[in-house]
Amino acid sequence: MSPDPALRITEHWDGRTAVIAFPDPLELDSRTGPRLREVVRQVAEEGAETLRLDLGKVVFVDSAGLAALISALKAMRAKGHRLVLSNLRDEVREVLEVTGLHRVFEVASASPVASARP
Repeated sequence: MSPDPALRITEHWDGRTAVIAFPDPLELDSRTGPRLREVVRQVAEEGAETLRLDLGKVVFVDSAGLAALISALKAMRAKGHRLVLSNLRDEVREVLEVTGLHRVFEVASASPVASARP
């Protein structure tokens, strides 16, 4: 399958923290994972020391979606920076727990208020 070019992402900055969110319900899978990887790469290049992924609208994650999250984590750690997952729905939290990835990812309960990026 090809990446979903219509995937909508919002990006806000609060100092050196980038907050990425999805305004529409999202399945994080082989269609949407490549776009997430691209956005994380761009944010890391723009100097984010912390990337907070607000997953509140993510309703489903499969193995390709987990791979995209792991790739994002590796990209941020390679620069000595942090990746934080926030606003996890029960379905997503359960996938992370079943796979043991809840021990790998930093998970926060809520996204901080961030200023809109100019």
